[in-house]
Amino acid sequence: MVDLELRLADSIRDLPEVIATRLGGLRKLVLGVGLSSSVWEGWRGDPARSGGTLLEMAIHQIDLARWLFRKDPVSVWGLGADVPGRDFTLVYDYGDGDSAIVEFCWRSAGFHAHICAYGPEGLLRQDIEMPHGPAHRTLITREGTERGPIPANVHGPVTFRRVLEGFAEGVLFGADLPIPTADGVWAVRIAQASRDALHACSRVAI
Repeated sequence: MVDLELRLADSIRDLPEVIATRLGGLRKLVLGVGLSSSVWEGWRGDPARSGGTLLEMAIHQIDLARWLFRKDPVSVWGLGADVPGRDFTLVYDYGDGDSAIVEFCWRSAGFHAHICAYGPEGLLRQDIEMPHGPAHRTLITREGTERGPIPANVHGPVTFRRVLEGFAEGVLFGADLPIPTADGVWAVRIAQASRDALHACSRVAI
């Protein structure tokens, strides 16, 4: 099983239901991460040891986009570089006019993430203090606006416990894995196409 733990965090795992029931589906998604270079030191900042930002960090946002859309992207366009300390923006075409943007800014204070999901019935935005901090959610629908704090702890013990318990149940009892192997394969495939798009600064088919 691939450890794509982001989708098991408290502030993330209910998003498919919220998108389906409150937004009427997903049409556009923006996933952003801001951090300073000093936050990601050691082996993570060494492309030769980490594999670069896409395979070490952004692969979680790449997987999250595909998981929330419930379908595969058909192409990606990129601007920037897959190097720790360098910004990049990736635009994924999911067909039918649907798209996702994954953006990383290394010239920002602290370590934080945001999620914006647009649907025909409304808008959802989440701001998350990474890796252990709180999150705030704003949900705008035809019924009005809801705003407030929600639990997060993306990299907290509860999230990783879910990862390990799900893996153990699959091995010991044959249960469905919380992150199927095929999803891990797709995440790497999309990340590799994203790297090609950044190098070419043009659209690349997936």
